[in-house]
Amino acid sequence: MRFGLIDGFMDGESRESIGFYAGASLPAGVENPEGAVLWIKDGRVMRERIQETASGPVVLIDPVPGNRIHVSRYYCKSIREQFPIDIPEALSDLFSDRRPAGRSVFIHPGSGSEKKNFSPGMFKRTAEFLRHAGWTKIWMVMGPAEIERGLPRWFPEEKLVFPKDTGSLADYLENASLYIGNDSGVSHLAGYLGIPSIVLYKTTDPAMWGVVGKKVCHVSAAGEEEAYPKLVEIIKGWI
Repeated sequence: MRFGLIDGFMDGESRESIGFYAGASLPAGVENPEGAVLWIKDGRVMRERIQETASGPVVLIDPVPGNRIHVSRYYCKSIREQFPIDIPEALSDLFSDRRPAGRSVFIHPGSGSEKKNFSPGMFKRTAEFLRHAGWTKIWMVMGPAEIERGLPRWFPEEKLVFPKDTGSLADYLENASLYIGNDSGVSHLAGYLGIPSIVLYKTTDPAMWGVVGKKVCHVSAAGEEEAYPKLVEIIKGWI
């Protein structure tokens, strides 16, 4: 909503959404839509329910593209087949072009999938390197997944932030002059906000799932021994 791309949203895991996923009823506030797009593999029942009251097309799109195309480009192309929308050549043009000042860094050492994560020790080393390089303010972002896995205990000497929701997370990130993190929702948000971001990919392909933003650098590596030198080299180039 901060970007003017949507007018509103609702929590897909809320109680109000149960009837929708069961194919019984639409959530309050979205009855009689002009059209709809569903990114879901088996959404036939839901599509039929929406189409009963929709005045326009209801499109069902497989959430995973069949070839190696960035998922955001794939989604936009799929929507354009049914709805008259303009797609910029560079999707990053849709988002902020910020030039944050200062020497503040936000690091997100986790993600929703543990397989994507590099070790907490690597992010500790990264924080130490940043301090020696003159970055004076460093925060570790801790969400529910990181708290559940006990990551805060790995960083007893670091400043930790615990955003209560996506809005408060965006408030924190808007103050950053650099962001570093695994492939996660936090990293995508940092990219959208225009924060200079270094995003690490261990098991996912940035060509398909990479963060979109004005100044985002992707680092693909199988392990910490490969990832950390690449990370340091990029930071040196941005100092």
